[in-house]
Amino acid sequence: MSKFSFRSAMAAAVALALAATAASGCRAGEVAPEETSPAVFSPFEPTPTPGQSPGADSRFTLRYDPDDTLNPFTGLNADNMAVASLMYESLFALDESFSPVPVLCESFTSENSEAYVFTIKRGVLMSDGEELTAADVVYSLDRARSLPKFSERLGCIESVSASGDMEVSVALNRANNKLPSLLDIPIVRQNSADGAMPVGSGPYTFSGGEGGASLTALPAHRERAKLPVQVIYLLSCTDAELVELFAEYKVDMYRNDPTGLMSAETRRDHEIRYYDTTTLQYLGFSARLPVMRDAELRRAIDLCVDREHIVKDIMSGCALPAPLILSPAFYGYDSGWDAPPDDTFLEISDMLSRLGLRDSNSDLFLEYPVSASEYAPFSLDFIVNSENRRKTESAKSICDALRRVGLDVSLRLLPWDKFTKALEDGDFDIYYGETSLPADFDVTALVARDGALNFGGAGNDDYGEYIEAFLASESDTQKDVTARHLCEKIKRDAVIAPILYKQYAVHSGRNVISGIRPTQTSIFFGLADWKIESNRL
Repeated sequence: MSKFSFRSAMAAAVALALAATAASGCRAGEVAPEETSPAVFSPFEPTPTPGQSPGADSRFTLRYDPDDTLNPFTGLNADNMAVASLMYESLFALDESFSPVPVLCESFTSENSEAYVFTIKRGVLMSDGEELTAADVVYSLDRARSLPKFSERLGCIESVSASGDMEVSVALNRANNKLPSLLDIPIVRQNSADGAMPVGSGPYTFSGGEGGASLTALPAHRERAKLPVQVIYLLSCTDAELVELFAEYKVDMYRNDPTGLMSAETRRDHEIRYYDTTTLQYLGFSARLPVMRDAELRRAIDLCVDREHIVKDIMSGCALPAPLILSPAFYGYDSGWDAPPDDTFLEISDMLSRLGLRDSNSDLFLEYPVSASEYAPFSLDFIVNSENRRKTESAKSICDALRRVGLDVSLRLLPWDKFTKALEDGDFDIYYGETSLPADFDVTALVARDGALNFGGAGNDDYGEYIEAFLASESDTQKDVTARHLCEKIKRDAVIAPILYKQYAVHSGRNVISGIRPTQTSIFFGLADWKIESNRL
């Protein structure tokens, strides 16, 4: 079983923070998972006008950063990686429920979910004009396994080899029936990954020069005739400039994290489409206080979290409440696994009573029994990163709920460097965390006692069998049973308290683009089915 490192976990968290700096246009009540009914932001009552939209230039333009890389193996810039997804394809892409959809893979077989053979599509031409081969796939997966950006999610892979010109064999170090969900990894020409612009098989190639940067449709791409535009123009701009350029029709579509560090609204009448991610916000616990070592108290804290309030009123509806460790968007999720108590306050009171907590000095806060007649006061130290307003507001609402049931808690708002230092030192009782889980929902890093994200050591050693059974399950019945058992185990032990899974947003002009189905793999998922009204760009 692969082991996560603290350094790589922090690098992933920093990457998430950096990716969240795009300007936001999210408003309450605008969640619209269906393409047929996107959320609409209108700063004024729109007046239907035939023909070209005001300010339209008939050019489809995206934002990118020329000072950052478009290399999909090393890039972290969210806009550039969105552009790169048009230049590079993968064996699979993830749909809206995180199910793998074949792209470069024709078919595959599996032996006990421990050994896979993937057959690669024939006739796929790359941007250098040569056909994609198994050797390119082997090279790309091995290169990804060696890099921080992908190494953690691919830790279950023991070896990759070519078993034929168009066949790739993958051996795992443990059974994982969900391996295809992890393989939305860019595939490039052998020995090209270290260059500024590796050779890919995507529908577009990069062009530079005096006319500015752009993406041009690859002449030999198998879906070129179905592409909505043959040229995509690229424009550099700052975060502050983005919403103004969008309002002026100079940028036609952009993606952002509506719960991120910045919040700005554009003046342009436009549509917003949200897509689900595996980015989880949660409460993590420390075992340094004797009272916190009891799962009963952690379960009581979990029940105090008003997820619906946090999502609706603090996150502006741009997230999914997560009472269980799996995302409600996950294809195997069943809301019936979580049955809330008839009276939550009464259930919490009973839990605290069973722990022997009581307000022995009438100060409105509970004390912990240290003997038959002696009680000791305690206060829970709750830390949160102060640089994200929505996270701090969420943490404050949780603190208020804890105090209402008699738990004394102090909230420390820490800048990022001090927050991560406190996590590393174990200097907390509760922390408000965020992490991007792999698409197979392997939660080892969060719940195993030595997991890289289990900073407080509140886990135990028996999660392995639950996680392994969940990952290895093959039949639909097995998948349902093992997923439910994993959710129930984590809910029962309350080693963490899931809060929500984030959604990201794609903004485009009203009635400009139809067919958009953004997913975690790419905001351009299903691009061949798009229709773009060029006279409204």
